[in-house]
Amino acid sequence: MKRSVIVFGPKGSGKTHHAEQLRQHFGMKCIVDNWDGSRPFPSYDCLVLTNNAHPQIAARGNYYVLNKALLKAAGVETP
Repeated sequence: MKRSVIVFGPKGSGKTHHAEQLRQHFGMKCIVDNWDGSRPFPSYDCLVLTNNAHPQIAARGNYYVLNKALLKAAGVETP
């Protein structure tokens, strides 16, 4: 089991469009789209897409802003 990965981006930024590519890159089993914090958080094996930037959400798992997640998936190291 792997800790879930959270990807943040504003509405319309391409999270859903790139979800499958990111799921495969991070080795997750499922995708949770439009997670807003009101539903239980899937702690393991899910790519969690959100447009909610609340700090408590970032503290729940591996957290990436969409553009950094896409660069990571493309093999580009970022600071």
